[in-house]
Amino acid sequence: MQATSRRDLLTHSVLTLSALAVGSQVFAAETAEMAMPAASTPLAPLPDDALVRLLNRISFGVRETDLSLARRLGFQRYVEAQLDYPSIDVSELEGALLRNLPSLGAGAAELVRNAQSGQMEQAEAAIELQVASLSRQAFSPRQLYERMVEFWSDHFSVSIQDGPLRFFKTIDDRDVIRPHALGNFRDLLHATARSNAMLYYLDNFNNTRFGPNENYARELMELHTLGVDGGYTEADVLAVARCFTGWTFAPDNDYQFQFVNFLHDFSAKQVLATDIPAGGGESDGNTVLDLLARHPATASFISRKLAVRFVADDPPSELVDAMTETFLASDGDIAEVVRTMLFSSEFSQRSSAKLKRPIDYFVSLLRVLGLGPDQNLFRLLLERLRTLGQSPFTWPAPNGFPDQSAYWINTNALITRWNSANILISQLNRTQLEALHGEADTAADILSALEQKVLRQSLPPTERRQVLEFVLGEAAGSVRLQSEPIRQVTVALLVVLTASRYFQIR
Repeated sequence: MQATSRRDLLTHSVLTLSALAVGSQVFAAETAEMAMPAASTPLAPLPDDALVRLLNRISFGVRETDLSLARRLGFQRYVEAQLDYPSIDVSELEGALLRNLPSLGAGAAELVRNAQSGQMEQAEAAIELQVASLSRQAFSPRQLYERMVEFWSDHFSVSIQDGPLRFFKTIDDRDVIRPHALGNFRDLLHATARSNAMLYYLDNFNNTRFGPNENYARELMELHTLGVDGGYTEADVLAVARCFTGWTFAPDNDYQFQFVNFLHDFSAKQVLATDIPAGGGESDGNTVLDLLARHPATASFISRKLAVRFVADDPPSELVDAMTETFLASDGDIAEVVRTMLFSSEFSQRSSAKLKRPIDYFVSLLRVLGLGPDQNLFRLLLERLRTLGQSPFTWPAPNGFPDQSAYWINTNALITRWNSANILISQLNRTQLEALHGEADTAADILSALEQKVLRQSLPPTERRQVLEFVLGEAAGSVRLQSEPIRQVTVALLVVLTASRYFQIR
C-alpha cells in the first residue's frame, strides 16, 4: 500500500460519473430474484467451481492471485492456511495504515484529548477506522480473518455515531474484536464485557446497586449469547444486571475497564437456575459470562448466525446442529466451528446463494477490478455506503447490520450500486483494463475473458448473446478491434457484468 497523507485519505477528490452510461437494464428484470439465480438458467460450472464458491464466501472478492493459490493448495489446505491467519504476513499493509491513519494506534484518552483540543476533528478517528476496515477487507491476504472480524463487529455491534464511541470503537476494534476473531468465544465474550465501547454503548458504565441498568444484561442474553428464544426470563435479566453492577471504566486511566466495589450489589443472585452466592464482587459477572458462553443455546445461536453469514439466509438445520456440536465439544473454539462449517457437504452445495451486502459489493469491485489504495476511492466508497445504509460501524441498533438478502434489495439501492460501479470502472487505467481483457481483441473474446476474471463463471448462451447485442448493437462480436475500441468495449462489458445478478451474489 503506497503511503499517502492522512488528509488525502479523509478528503479525496469527488469522482465524477463516467460519461459511459451503458445501462444495466439487461438484467434489471431479474434483480427481484437476485438472491437465487433462476433454475432455468444455471451458471456454467468451472473445473474449480468449489474453490470459486469457497473464495466467494470467505473473501471479499475473488482475485486471480487468490484463486491461483487455492488451486495450488487445494480446498482443505487453503482453508487451513486462512484459519492460520497469524502466519500470513500483513506487516506492509498494517504499517501503511498506521502511517496514514495514526489514530489506529492511539489510546482512548489520547483520542478524546486530541478531539477536545482541536488537534483532530471530532469525527476523524471514526473516519480513519472506517477507512482502515475497508482497506483491510480490500487488500489484506487474511481474507477469512477479515470476514470473521466483520462478523463479530456485527454480532457485538457498537455504533460510532454516539458521543465518545467515535473514539472508543477504535480501541474495541483493535484490542477486543480483532485479537479474538478466530479464537475462543468465551475469551471474546469476556473482552467485550470489559470494552469501554460496549460499557458505554449499552449503558453498563452507569449500572450500579443504587439503580441497576438492565440494558447490557438484556442484550447480552438476547443478542450476544442465548438468542431471543434462549430460555431466559425477566427475572434472569434483572439478576444479570445486578451481577454487572460496578463494571465501568476509568476516565483517569485511559478509559480502561474498572470494577468499583462500592457500586456493586454483593447480595446473592440466581441466573438460569444457577445460584451465585453473596459476596462475589467482580466474579459475579465472570460467572455469568462463563455460564452463557458454555450454554447449549449460545452454541446453537452463534452457529446459526455463522451459517447464515457464510452459507444461506436459511441454513440447513443439519449443518447448524453439526456446528453446535463442535462449539460445545471444543469449548467455543471459533476456528473449529468455522472449520466444521467450511468442510461440510452443506457448504459445498450450489443450491444456496447469498446476496452481497453493500460493503461486500463495493469491496469485491475493488478486488476484482484491481483498483488500489493509491487511487483514493475511500471517500466515494464511504459516501455510497452511507447512502445504501452500510457505512462501517454505523448501524444504530445493537443487533448489527441485517444479514438477510431481502433487506438490501430495492430499486433505489440497486440503481445506486450500478451507478457506483460505473464510477469505479471509470477509474481503471489502461494497464488495469489490459489485465482484465488480456490479449483478447474481439468483443466475444473480451467477454469471455471478463466472465472468468469478474464473474468466475460463464454466462448461459442466451444471456451471453444478449450482452453482446446490448453493447455492440448490430455489430458482430467477432470483429477484431483496435486499441481505443477495445477499451470502450471492455468498459461497457464491465458495467453490464458488474450490474448483473451473477456479480451481485456470492
